[in-house]
Amino acid sequence: MQVLITGASGFIGRDLCTRLLKDGHSVTAVVRTTALPRATRLAAAATPAGGLRVLPIDTLDDRHAWTTALRGIRGVVHLAGRAHQGEASDAATRADFQRINVDFTDLLLDCAASAGVAHIVFMSSSKVFGESSALRPDGQWQRFDAHAKAQPEGPYGGSKHAAECLLQAGCARRSMQLTIFRPPLVYGPGVGGNLRALQRAIQRGLPLPLASINNRRSLVHRSSLNDAIARALQQVQPDRQRIYTLADLETSTPDLIRMMADGLMRPARLLPCPVDLLRLVGRITGRSPAVARLSESFVVDSSALAEDLQWQPRSDHSADWRAIGHAFLRGTD
Repeated sequence: MQVLITGASGFIGRDLCTRLLKDGHSVTAVVRTTALPRATRLAAAATPAGGLRVLPIDTLDDRHAWTTALRGIRGVVHLAGRAHQGEASDAATRADFQRINVDFTDLLLDCAASAGVAHIVFMSSSKVFGESSALRPDGQWQRFDAHAKAQPEGPYGGSKHAAECLLQAGCARRSMQLTIFRPPLVYGPGVGGNLRALQRAIQRGLPLPLASINNRRSLVHRSSLNDAIARALQQVQPDRQRIYTLADLETSTPDLIRMMADGLMRPARLLPCPVDLLRLVGRITGRSPAVARLSESFVVDSSALAEDLQWQPRSDHSADWRAIGHAFLRGTD
């Protein structure tokens, strides 16, 4: 298949290009001009040789550029977007999320339909469900799946849900196949964001007052996510629309830190501290969202993906975190 990937130079996209080339697809990797050096290195190592075309496009609303890029393309994997970074919900931030995550998706859909694209795979986020799982009366945490109600709490989750809705309506009108993934936190070599900050803290030997947290968090390895994308692209079912949640690791914050520390070959300096006190400190310091991400639970269900696409989660998490830690220590991630 001729596949176009937006956001191809990013954390997920680089690995996805390699995976799809190995599967025999021809890949058009759309990147920003600033990412060209990284993308060029990827193209030089591409297998099969010549199977990867790197295409710089810097302007999201350049309809002519996107129409040209999509000629001959049968599948689109839409990864590009403004990522969640704990943003405040001010007017400027909401407008930026609307422009990048919603308006651009609408334009891409229209150009893809005109070009005869058959299948769009959209990278959404589990944040369309909100920020935490509720504790059920039976003592189990609410587990989100495609049938759970969308209740985004911030501009990022809201923009992802809005993009999902316009894709669902637009693909239905045009008889295009649509697959939506709602992953939780994605990890792997080169991970950024909150996990990167934890890596730095562990490497510096900082004590972390998180030993008393008793929560459950779902995560998914980048390779697991890209395996799911590759499997979805193999399905040729016009008019079919599916939404998938997926995870290959479910753990507590303290156990996650222990795995990260093992990968970095450093001790996990976890100290006990009442969770209510952590939350109070978070309110006083204006870091309540960060404390919530560390202390609350959020779990998803992967059973529909496993059944539909014969997807299997990774199991050797120790090896995964060693690889992540080694890449961090070598500065090659």
